[in-house]
Amino acid sequence: MNISNNLIKLEVVKVLGMKLKLLVFLAFFIVNLSLGETHVITWGVPSHGVTNIFVGDTVQWNFVGFHDVTSSGSPSFVSSSQQNGGSYSVTFNSVGDYYYFCSVHGASNMDGTIVVSLNLSVDNQTKPIFSIYPNPSSDVLNLKLPNTSSNVIIEIFDVTGKRIYKSKATKQSAINVVNWKTGLYFVQVSFDDYKVTKRFVKE
Repeated sequence: MNISNNLIKLEVVKVLGMKLKLLVFLAFFIVNLSLGETHVITWGVPSHGVTNIFVGDTVQWNFVGFHDVTSSGSPSFVSSSQQNGGSYSVTFNSVGDYYYFCSVHGASNMDGTIVVSLNLSVDNQTKPIFSIYPNPSSDVLNLKLPNTSSNVIIEIFDVTGKRIYKSKATKQSAINVVNWKTGLYFVQVSFDDYKVTKRFVKE
């Protein structure tokens, strides 16, 4: 009887040990997923650039002079106020391209794009692409979408972040821009959890 009780206790200890190892592994895995990298941008005049990051990473803008950070499109992000010095940071949790600029100095002097992708080696092979043309244009904006896209939404925002256009898209879409004011616009294409924003100039 004692032998069988000891064997049962030994099996219970083994099972508990395996469960404990599994819990430790899961905790380590979750902690590593939540710890993203921080990318620092020195934010001064002039500033233009593309920053490639992964989902869960943080971008920190360090202000050199009197600036702010404003994005156009959705989801948007805006630093709390225009400030001299200091910093502003955003953690990106969705795949997509996020365009930003300084409203104090204008997009022609200070702007950039945050490109957020999954941390997978196959991501670049599966990332959808869309193109806009002609750019700049005075009368029509054409969009060419990937063959695999479905349930695509096109949204267009002005430099203040106001949405001026929204529509479901087909593989090829043409938008009449004759009556639009001249200036810079942001064309966002989204489907599923993917969002891409590109700049468009209306002449």
